Amino acid sequence: MSAFIWPENPDFVADSERRVFNALLPHLRDGDALLYGLRLTDPQHGDIEIDFAVFLEGAGLAVIEVKGGRVSFSNGEWISQSATQSFAIHPTDQARKARYALREVLESSPRWSRGSLRDAWMIALPDTDVYDDSMLAPDTPLDVVIARNHLEDALGRVFDHLADERNTDRLSAPEWIDSALDILLRRGTPHRDILADAAARNVHVERLTHEQAAILDLVADNQYLEVRGGAGTGKSWLATEQARRWSSEGKRVALLSFGRGLAETLRAQFAATKRQHRPAFIGTFHQLGRTWGVTAEQDAPPQWWTHRVAELMTEAAQALPTGHKFDALVIDEAQDFPDNWWPPLLASLRDPTKAQIATFRDDNQAVFRQSGRHDLPFVNVTLTKNLRNTRQIADAFSPLVNNRPQLLGGDGPPVSFVACSSEEVIDCADDQAVALREEGWKALDVALLTTHHRHPVQIEQQGQGFEEYWENLWCGDDIFYGTVSGFKGLERPAVVVAIDGFRDGVHPQQILYVAMSRARDKLVVVGNPEDLAAVGLAMNEVTGIR
Repeated sequence: MSAFIWPENPDFVADSERRVFNALLPHLRDGDALLYGLRLTDPQHGDIEIDFAVFLEGAGLAVIEVKGGRVSFSNGEWISQSATQSFAIHPTDQARKARYALREVLESSPRWSRGSLRDAWMIALPDTDVYDDSMLAPDTPLDVVIARNHLEDALGRVFDHLADERNTDRLSAPEWIDSALDILLRRGTPHRDILADAAARNVHVERLTHEQAAILDLVADNQYLEVRGGAGTGKSWLATEQARRWSSEGKRVALLSFGRGLAETLRAQFAATKRQHRPAFIGTFHQLGRTWGVTAEQDAPPQWWTHRVAELMTEAAQALPTGHKFDALVIDEAQDFPDNWWPPLLASLRDPTKAQIATFRDDNQAVFRQSGRHDLPFVNVTLTKNLRNTRQIADAFSPLVNNRPQLLGGDGPPVSFVACSSEEVIDCADDQAVALREEGWKALDVALLTTHHRHPVQIEQQGQGFEEYWENLWCGDDIFYGTVSGFKGLERPAVVVAIDGFRDGVHPQQILYVAMSRARDKLVVVGNPEDLAAVGLAMNEVTGIR
C-alpha cells in the first residue's frame, strides 16, 4: 500500500504549485492521500477549486491554497508581486471557502458515515520567506502558512497544524480517507472507473480552458472583439474572464446572455467575486430592460417582445444617468441577439467612442430564428479546439456541422443511441436518466433535455414559479429537466437527449448539435431512428429497441 495521488500525473498550472507538490509528496505515508486541482460546486460560493487537499491518517484533512510571487500583507490587503506587476490576492478567503465547501460535500453525503471531520485550511507561499506573524494578516497565524523557508518540512507543518491541541475536532472513524475519496472521486460504484476518469478529465479540461486566457492578452488593445467558435471551445469561459478583467480595470461592465440558464450560471460564477472584480450587470437582454423600468404588460403579444421592447429600452437607455451607463459590453450567445437589440445596448454606453465591446458566438447554434451582428470594426478570433466534450461525444455530433474542431477533451464512454417509438420517447428517456443515477452520477451531474415539448417534470417545476425554476439550476437536488433551447450555453457531465420532435421553423440539425454538445462525459440519445436518419445521423450503437 502507498499514498494515493490524484491525478496520477498532475498538469500544474503554475510552477509554484509544482514546488509545493514536490515538497509534500516525498513525506506522504502509506494510506495518506494528496489531491490536486479538485473542483467542487458549492451552493453558497459557486464553483470552488482546491489547489491541494491533504489527507493524513491520524491527523485529518488540510486544504491548501497556493499563491506564487512575492506575497505580503499591507494596508489590510494581501498583495502578490512579480517582476512585472503586482495585484491583490485573497488566499485566506479562498482557503476558508474551499475548506467549508469540502467539508459540506463530505458530511452531507449519504455515503459519509465516519462521524465528524477534523479539517483545517492553510496557505502556501513558495516564493516568499515568512519568519513571524508580523508579515501576515491579523487573522493568519504563522502555523497555517507554508512559506519558502518551510518547504523542507511542508508536510510536517500540515500534520502539526491538524494535530494542534487547539483543534478540538475528534478524529474521524477508521477508513475515513477511503470513504472521503470514494465520495469526492465517485469511487466505489459499478462504473467507478468511468466516473473517476470523468473527474480527472474535468481537471484536464479546466487547465486547457484557463490557458485560453492568452487569447485575451493578444487582443487586449482592441476596442471591439468578436470570438467565434463551436460548442465546447471555451467561449463562455472567455466571456466571463473578459468581463472580470474589464471590471477589475474599474470599468462598469454589462455581461449579457440570451438564455436565462446561462445568465444564472454566470451570476453563480461571480457570486464569490469581490465587487470591484464583478460586472455591474449580469443577465439577459430583457432582464437588463427590467432594471431600466421596461416591463411587459400581462399577456403582451409576440410583437411586443420582438420589436416594442427594443424601442422602449432604447428610450430608457438614452435617459439613463451617466453613472448608470456602461463602459463595456460582453455578450455571450451573440448569434441570438437580433439587429434591433443593438440600438438600446449602444445607447447604454457612457462614451461610445471609448467603450469596449466583446461578443462570443457560434452561428451553428442560432436556433431562435433571429440573428444579428452590428457593423462595428470587430477584430475576429476563431477558436478551433474543442476542450469540453469527450472525443466520442464530439465525433457523434460532428456530422451536424461543417467545420470539425481539433478534439482535446480526451476519451470517455461510448455514446448510447437508444431506439424507441416516437410515443415512448419520454418514458424511455426517464429510464435512461434513472440508469445514470444508478451508475453513480449525482443528480446535479445529469440533465434530461427534450427537443420540442417540455418534459412533464419541467412543466410542474415551472408551474411552481418560473424564477425559482432557473434559480435552482445549480442548487437543486434533482436531475435538471429542460428543453434544448433553454439549456443552450450550459453543460452537464451526463445528458439524456429525448428526441420528441422539432418545432416549425427550427432546423433539426441545429437543435441536435446544441443538444448533443451539452454533454461533457456521457451522452445518451433517445428517439425514433427515423428522426435521426432524417438529419443525417445513424444510430450506430442501438440499444433497448422495443
